Amino acid sequence: KFDTSNLIKHLREANFGVTSVNAEGKNGPIKMLFSIVKRKDLDGALQIINTHNPNAFYTIEEVQKVNEGHFGASTRKSFFFGGIFGSSQMRK
Repeated sequence: KFDTSNLIKHLREANFGVTSVNAEGKNGPIKMLFSIVKRKDLDGALQIINTHNPNAFYTIEEVQKVNEGHFGASTRKSFFFGGIFGSSQMRK
């Protein structure tokens, strides 16, 4: 079980937008986090993720187009984190 609230807090403090979704994983309830991260900020986001949840599962995908949302200062190409930043289960 992993409480994602600390990870979410640190990502948001570093000015990364984060959307969390309750989902069902192999072993029960999980929390999925989604974030659009600028390519230049990718290392910083990964450092936060690995510091606050070294066992996080994540994917990195290139985003072609974005309509609205919180994206920080740059307008360069971004990568999409679509993955489970919390481990196999979330705490209630």
